[in-house]
Amino acid sequence: MKYLPILFLALLVRMDSFAQDAGELKNQSWVRIMQNDTSINYFTAQRDYERFRTQWQETERTAEPSDKIEEPRSPGEPRLEDPVEFTMQSYEAWQRSMQPFVTDDGKVMSIEKRLELVQGRRK
Repeated sequence: MKYLPILFLALLVRMDSFAQDAGELKNQSWVRIMQNDTSINYFTAQRDYERFRTQWQETERTAEPSDKIEEPRSPGEPRLEDPVEFTMQSYEAWQRSMQPFVTDDGKVMSIEKRLELVQGRRK
C-alpha cells in the first residue's frame, strides 16, 4: 500500500505519453480525472467513459479488417500498443483503485486525504 502513490504516478506518466498520440482522448472527462482534475465528478466521468467505450466498441466492430496480420490474443485482451485501448485499460484500473476514495457526491478525495485514510487503516 505504501507504493500506491508511486504506482499511480507511473501509470499517469505512461498514460500521458500515449494520450499525446491520441489527441481525441485528452479532453475526455474520464482521462482528465485520472490527472487529478478536481473539477470533474467521478460519476460523470464514469458515465462519459461508458458512453465512449460503447461508441468505441461499435466502431471497432464495424471497422473493416486490416491486412495486417495480428498475433492471436485472448478475447478481451487489449492491444497495449493501441493508445486508446491502453488509456481505457488505465482508466478501468484507476477506477477500481479509486472507488474507496470517492465521496457520496462524486468528489475524489485529495491525495493528502487518501494518504491519511490509508495510513489510518494501517494503525
